[in-house]
Amino acid sequence: MDDVIACDDCHVFQNKKEEFRESQWDNPRPVCNSCSTKRAWAMFATDIAACPNARVIHNRQHVTSRNPSTGPPESGHPLQTPSLKNAKPEAWEHVAAERIKRQLDDATPRGTNLDAIAASDVPAIQRNKWCVGCSKGVPSAQRCSQCKRVLFCSTACQKSAWAKHKPRCHAIPVETSVAATWNPVLAATRSSNPDESYRAFTQVQAWMAEDPTAAAATFRGLDGVSLFLHHLETVDLESTWQSLLLLTRFIESSAGIAADVIHLGGVATLLALTTDSIDFRIQASAVVAVGTLIASSTDDAIALTAHLIDDLDAVSAFLTVLLYASTLEDDVELVACVQSTALLLQLLEHHPDALSQLASFRAADTGDDIGSLLTRLVGKIDTIYRLNRSTGVQVGHHLYLNVLGLVGAVVHAHPECKPQFVKAKLVAVVCNIIQQHCQILPLAPITVFEAVVACVVWFVCTFIYDWRVHLTATESMEVLDRLVPLLTPFLSDPEACEDFTNCHRGIALASSVFRCVLASNVALAPRMRLSALDLFVCAILPPFDVPDTDRHCRIHANVDVVLTTLNTALKVALTAQDSVLSPEDDVGLSGMLLAEAVKCSGLVAHFGQAMPPVQGTNIPKALVQVLGHEHVHSETKWTAMAALIQWDMNGNSVASGLGDVTAVESVVSTLSTAAQANQLDLIQLMRDLLERHKSPVL
Repeated sequence: MDDVIACDDCHVFQNKKEEFRESQWDNPRPVCNSCSTKRAWAMFATDIAACPNARVIHNRQHVTSRNPSTGPPESGHPLQTPSLKNAKPEAWEHVAAERIKRQLDDATPRGTNLDAIAASDVPAIQRNKWCVGCSKGVPSAQRCSQCKRVLFCSTACQKSAWAKHKPRCHAIPVETSVAATWNPVLAATRSSNPDESYRAFTQVQAWMAEDPTAAAATFRGLDGVSLFLHHLETVDLESTWQSLLLLTRFIESSAGIAADVIHLGGVATLLALTTDSIDFRIQASAVVAVGTLIASSTDDAIALTAHLIDDLDAVSAFLTVLLYASTLEDDVELVACVQSTALLLQLLEHHPDALSQLASFRAADTGDDIGSLLTRLVGKIDTIYRLNRSTGVQVGHHLYLNVLGLVGAVVHAHPECKPQFVKAKLVAVVCNIIQQHCQILPLAPITVFEAVVACVVWFVCTFIYDWRVHLTATESMEVLDRLVPLLTPFLSDPEACEDFTNCHRGIALASSVFRCVLASNVALAPRMRLSALDLFVCAILPPFDVPDTDRHCRIHANVDVVLTTLNTALKVALTAQDSVLSPEDDVGLSGMLLAEAVKCSGLVAHFGQAMPPVQGTNIPKALVQVLGHEHVHSETKWTAMAALIQWDMNGNSVASGLGDVTAVESVVSTLSTAAQANQLDLIQLMRDLLERHKSPVL
């Protein structure tokens, strides 16, 4: 720690080379540059006050041009350039400064912002200091000479931000007795003796445990933030790790300390530890510290996010930590993964460029891309939930939901990455997880071998040893809620859809998922029903151009599954309508589910012409019930009428579902009174259908 010394005036630990003149390095009572300037001004002001003949020359806002005149002066003599030869010995510095200033003015066009040019020439990764005036990363900055807790990139920036900074620009008072107790301990944390530094860190931790608020105030008042940030730049791994742990606790307990860490450039220091450290404990702790810092900085969250992405390449850093921790060998790696994924989700939420950086990630040493990395984590569900059970808290569950959230963001918002997930076999991984962990209705075995294997597995798990990890009902539904929407985008690709259908029994799987969600009482189930129905529809009617004959064959090959599922969906959705008070109240998820199920029934009738009846199903009857239900929205009734006509026109039996034709005619007549011009043809087709099937009771 020889590169850090404490100023004798402000008692702030600062970088020796950056904040002190060389003459002060070996001084037993060193004074930093800021305090030296304040001392010099105090002495000058004292001399002015003591000398009665002293006069201060004021600039009365007489603006002079910075650029010399290009024409001759009024006297007619040529413009003279100051010369060092003609200057008095005591004025040579002034003359040299004037010459340099004039040369710079001649070379720089009027109105050019030199600070902006300098900042633009600096690579983003070097803009690692935080200017509190600009609220962004800058390549260089100086501390405020009074409070020593913020940095400014220029004097002009400090002046413009003074009104905002002034209320906070003051020293934090610390009692003399408390400072006398704390200062030796803080100084001991810099000791090269491991035992001495360890005792010092332990003492600070004990003070934190006794009274976190008082300890945080004292730590901040003695500028422990600067000291600990310098600790993080040393090569002593143990001191770095201890400093990280304590600094994270201080950030959690004090919003002021969190602000000081940001303002003093601590974000860049923490990001450097996530990528450059040779000890994974430090990498994991640094990620935790950054996450805590972002959570605590509510005022500058957006600006801080921009600093992380634009200046510090945080997306790549967090993904690198996630890659190294993806082995999930212990709870340290589990926590590192949780924090990394949570930070990535926050960056995706607050910055538009985060997604493109996430999608373009590729590890230099392993060659992993974002598809292979996230797919591998999705497949580690057993490992994650075993660690989740061992820790006793929901850390593993949160990690798995975060990973699924990242996959969903990339797949839905950046479709160019879908080939990466196809190559990593994400569809197969998701299908296996749904069957094994999400408590859906088991798929019936197709072959004798599958039946024998299922019986053996059941016997071993029931009577000998169950090696599987069982999710609770809530965990299962929350996982299923995120897994189902991941499959749907891949069904728009013909090869992926064919693989899903043939290799993973996709239609039966989608049906089982949908019926499981329909039967569930978990709070998430109403929202999931729409996504599960969407998956089922895409499975039976692929969302890409295929001949109608292929759709017809696809429906007939699975007609029992298709009709049974649709019949169940219509019944459940109709039952939910009984609790709706009026058609105007039908704006919820249950009404949307009914409308989508009715549309799907019409599509199946259109493409699956002349479908054989399936025992226990009567979709035309359900559609007639939709027409006559008083709480169903009128638009849904018109859709049900069109679906019923499709069933009749395409060779499917509707006679058994019409029931009392007279009652149906009454409903149709009521709808016709409010029919639009484009709905009159539909009314006529429905009346023709009823006329053909007219009888007292059918």
